[in-house]
Formats: sequence, C-alpha cells, structure tokens
Amino acid sequence: MFESKKISDKELIVMINQGDAAMNKAIEYILDTQAPKIKGYILKKSGNLEEAEDALYEGIAAFIVNVKSKKFNGESTISTYLTSICKGIWFKKFQRMMVHKKWEDAELNKPQNLYEESVLTKELKSGIDFLLSNLKDKCKEVLQLWSLSFNMTEIAEKLGYSNTQVVMNKKNLCLRELRKQLADNPQLANLIS
Repeated sequence: MFESKKISDKELIVMINQGDAAMNKAIEYILDTQAPKIKGYILKKSGNLEEAEDALYEGIAAFIVNVKSKKFNGESTISTYLTSICKGIWFKKFQRMMVHKKWEDAELNKPQNLYEESVLTKELKSGIDFLLSNLKDKCKEVLQLWSLSFNMTEIAEKLGYSNTQVVMNKKNLCLRELRKQLADNPQLANLIS
C-alpha cells in the first residue's frame, strides 16, 4: 500500500504522536514494511503464523507506548527497535511453551503404578483444590500466572494491577496465606512435600 512513498522514521514518530488517523497510517506503514521480516523470523524459530502475528501486534503496541512515553529516542531505527521488541516477546512465549512441554513430557514418561498414582493424585488434587478454594480469586490468579513463569509486569497487565510492586506484594501475601494453611493442616503439607 505504501510502496510508492517511503516514510522516514522521524515522520512516523510525528504521525504516531499526532494520534488518530495519522497514527493509524503510521501503524499501517510499519505493518506493511516490518511484518514480513518479523513473521519470517518467528516462523523460522518454531512459531506458527498466529504466534508470529500475536508477537508482531504486541510488539507494535509496546512500540507505540514507548514512542508516546518518550522511551523510544530514535537512537536505533524503528525496524531494529521493533524487531528487538518482537523477538523478546517471542522468546518469552517460546520459553513458557518449552517449560510447559518439558513438564508434559516428564509427566508422560513417568513410570506408573496406576493404582497408587491414582490414589495419590486424587488425594493431592483434592488437597490442592482445598488450599486454593480457601484463597480469594485474585490470589489464585496471581499464583497461577506466577507458577506458569509470567513475570510481574505481565501479571500486572493481565490482571489490571497498576504496577509490578502491587503484584509482588499480592504474590507474597498469597504465598504467606498458603503457608499458613499448610501449617494449620499438616496432613496436606505431608502430601504435597
């Protein structure tokens, strides 16, 4: 769409800061010029098209925020800066997927004493369910995301907290509550450990 006219990085920054229609044109231009390279990188690094598009759009959103908050200072090109953001986003997602896959593989490859494991699994599951049922919903959400290796910034964004310090305080409070429950219920503590 913008093949006939090249827009400089400085012009794109001005357009983004203007907002509305000018910003939309800048985003469209950036997508047209950067999407093939960024998607290609993620596809080469074991991602699929949907994951590549997700990383691209998250990267553009982060880039826009950085431009508007003056964190992008123009020392690098938009192409280099955006590519770096998108690679970082993809790398974090890929790491999470690999951790999850390793866990699944380990679970699938465990030798199984089906009866004993079934009884233990049911007891463990009911114990964990009991512990979690006594936590408030926000505590459950924070601890679940934290256990999946989300960082404090990502948890704050997902759950609508104002900053990472609030999330860290909430996580510590929730962990303290879990420890208290375990101390009050030694049978559960023995089952989990």
